[in-house]
Amino acid sequence: MLAELIAMLKLLGLPVTYNHWNPGQVPQLPYLVVTEIAPADLIADGVRYYKTKNFNIEYYFENKDPDLETKIESFFEHEDIGYLPFEDIWIAEEKFYEKIYEINLGE
Repeated sequence: MLAELIAMLKLLGLPVTYNHWNPGQVPQLPYLVVTEIAPADLIADGVRYYKTKNFNIEYYFENKDPDLETKIESFFEHEDIGYLPFEDIWIAEEKFYEKIYEINLGE
């Protein structure tokens, strides 16, 4: 599921990696970083009824680009991926922004 998600995100035309870029391999902004977060499985009476994988899609950028954000969000919608966008966060020491999209993929 992770490999397929990363391959799909690469179709946006942005560099994509899992968790972090290795030193010396960090691409120019903008780029995406995928991290897996805690699942939100549906469990009742000791039975797992629905298994999920949750990911943060971290979008890093230098300048606000509403068209690119729309492209990212349209991608999620086209692929029927529910997403929750968070606010832009200024990372002062890096001098760029981060916006996180939390997504949930059912298995």
